[in-house]
Amino acid sequence: MFSSITYQSAMEVFSSPVFRKALCSSLVSASFTTVFSMLLALLMALLVCRTHAGGAVWQVVFILPMLVPSVSLGTGLVLLLGANGFLTRLLHLSGSIYGLHGIVLGQVLYTAPVAFLLLCNILRYEDYTPHEAAMVLGVPARSRFASLTLGHLRRESIAAAFLVFSMAVTDYGIPLAVGGKVKTLATVLYASVAGQQQFGKGCIIGVCLLIPALLAFLFDSGRRQSASGTTRREFFVPHRPVADIAAFCLCCVIGLLFVLPILAFLFTMLLEDYPLHMELTLRHIRDCLNARGVLGLKNSLLLSAGTALGGTVIAAFAAYAAARHRGSLARSVHLLSTLTLSIPGLVLGLAYVLAFKRTALYETMGILIFSSIIHFFTTPYLMLYQTFGKLNANLEGTGRVLGVPPFCLFANVFLPQCAETLLDMFSYFFLNAMVTISAVSFLATAQTRPLSMLVTQYSDQINPEGAAVLSFFILTINLLVRGIVFLLKRLLCTPARAAQ
Repeated sequence: MFSSITYQSAMEVFSSPVFRKALCSSLVSASFTTVFSMLLALLMALLVCRTHAGGAVWQVVFILPMLVPSVSLGTGLVLLLGANGFLTRLLHLSGSIYGLHGIVLGQVLYTAPVAFLLLCNILRYEDYTPHEAAMVLGVPARSRFASLTLGHLRRESIAAAFLVFSMAVTDYGIPLAVGGKVKTLATVLYASVAGQQQFGKGCIIGVCLLIPALLAFLFDSGRRQSASGTTRREFFVPHRPVADIAAFCLCCVIGLLFVLPILAFLFTMLLEDYPLHMELTLRHIRDCLNARGVLGLKNSLLLSAGTALGGTVIAAFAAYAAARHRGSLARSVHLLSTLTLSIPGLVLGLAYVLAFKRTALYETMGILIFSSIIHFFTTPYLMLYQTFGKLNANLEGTGRVLGVPPFCLFANVFLPQCAETLLDMFSYFFLNAMVTISAVSFLATAQTRPLSMLVTQYSDQINPEGAAVLSFFILTINLLVRGIVFLLKRLLCTPARAAQ
């Protein structure tokens, strides 16, 4: 990728008024998105983990935007709040969804579930002992929350904020759908590479988008997390009927924010020709069950399963090396692992084309799996990195005293304690590989094209009904996988609760 950058193309990009406007729009929209997304994610995580409002159900509802391509979520907002949107017509709303505010709204819905998963994961491992001691000392609940819970989340919240900012800057599906005349760096990159084949210009913009990841690493490297020196006690959440009812109502309101755009988009697959002909029909579903649709479905399943298995294994070893060891090698592993999210998918695909074009891996499903693992590596890695860092700091020393080999300690002690996180990592890799439209855009062929790329093609052909059908297939598969993961987590929790 860097070999395609020239001085002339760099000067052309940096002197362009389009680039400067796109840079300003990206920074403003990503900043607002980060603030609103983190506040929403913190609220969702507390409602799920610290109340009895039906956490298992809301964990599925709150991650629904992760289960469809981002362009589907953006199109859903248009169908909901656009000029001919369902809510616009029903409530006689004025104004337009297009513009900077539409991008921020869409990206908050797109990024908040990822931050929610990270915060939920770390809340799951909060030690209840300091809270119990504070209650014995008569410390008020508000003070316990501010100094203990928020203190426990502070470092991870900042890391999640960098993650959200990077996702907002590099996403192009939502700005393409609701941005209107507002251009962001991601949309300029998409137009330069996909539309104009200006690879050098696209690579320069891609390098600019690496800056948030570099800032995240500099912050994180200066604040190495320390492991706990004591055994962790599971957090006790008391039953408070009034608070639980209020939390349930809040969950319903937040759930509507995530569900309505997706329902609006999926409902169009049952309409003859929205908004001209509103008759109900199943024709679009039958039309999509052709040879191309079935092949895309098979490719998506193979891509997602390979990415989930390979990514979980690699991320587990990387997180263990970075979180439980010291030295330059561990820091290098952490740098590489946190950089991957900020590389835009289009640029990543271009880089893989340049690197593997004349190899046996090129134009195979293997290169799609490999690129998807790299593209989605950061979030699962951070999940396990944070979890490993919270485990007892004396485990390695105890293992050396007892003569336990490091790999046995890793496999028999560390991984069983993080089984729920490993399942979440597998699920994250699988879901994102099912919905990706960017990382594989230059690498997929007619025989390896996944279902998500067909969604983009149908949207480009102004066929929202067909795109909605394919998105429905993707959503259904992802919900089934989430259901299986949920059942496995329940099976893991049952022996632990019985032992207590």
